Amino acid sequence: MQGYLKRFEHFWRAAKQSKMYEQQYLETRDALLHTQNVLRDFQVKVGYLDRNSGNVIDRDQNIESILLVSPPKAAGSYIMNTLLSGLSLEQRWVSLGYFGSPDFFKVGQLNSFWQDRGCISFIHSEINPFNLHLLKQTDLKIILNIRDPRQCINSLVHYNLIHFPRQAGILHPAQPPDDFPEWSFHEQVDWLIDKHMKNYIDWIEGWLSVADSEDVEILIVTYDQLIKDEKGFFDKILNFYQIDSSKFNSPKLALNKEVNFRSGNPDEWKAAFLPAHIDKCNVLLPNHLVERFNWDISD
Repeated sequence: MQGYLKRFEHFWRAAKQSKMYEQQYLETRDALLHTQNVLRDFQVKVGYLDRNSGNVIDRDQNIESILLVSPPKAAGSYIMNTLLSGLSLEQRWVSLGYFGSPDFFKVGQLNSFWQDRGCISFIHSEINPFNLHLLKQTDLKIILNIRDPRQCINSLVHYNLIHFPRQAGILHPAQPPDDFPEWSFHEQVDWLIDKHMKNYIDWIEGWLSVADSEDVEILIVTYDQLIKDEKGFFDKILNFYQIDSSKFNSPKLALNKEVNFRSGNPDEWKAAFLPAHIDKCNVLLPNHLVERFNWDISD
């Protein structure tokens, strides 16, 4: 990008005397600078550039690649970004990125992610026979992060709203309708419970069944563990991957929109939901999940 800017300045100097193209020059220059900033922000985000110095970061290939699976609105972005920066990893994308419908690993991307080492991928993918078949051919170890789906639903309302107004285009079936922002909060909650509560439960149960069967090596962590003892939470992950703690330099990320942070209150749903919403969710929650994760089912 710097090369393009330098050549552009050269051509501009040649035509500058005429004053005919000054406005076009300014608009094009600003567009190039904007593109440069967007590219730099992306390179920082995926761990290619250091946020402060702008220098290229060499990912640590002595660390095996980390696959983080988490449902939406469960602090997955914060966990991923902390490990990404703290361990000098590179972010990769290994699946289509869907939640609420079948999501499949991209075979080539999963293979290079596994073999290249020093990478991290954060996905919402459910476990299905195809995905499991691929994972069992690797020695990838997985972090399975879980949060009470009732609070995930509550946070999902606010997350969906920040994406309105949205550009015209083809919408995934899990996306709310165009008039979603015009509904009352309780109507929004009701729609998301009907649309996604069962998806959350199926997603959690599917991954837990694989973890319990030990077909793939999986570390189960929870949002509650993260907020109660963040250091212990990440120490547990380091131990799981046999990473020396001296390699981890906690970036102490700001809790803001860059990591999808909004409230952080694990029990916000209790005050936000109507009693009918709580009842509807509690009917759907299997007892074995309530007991396993000590979730509150009181009104």
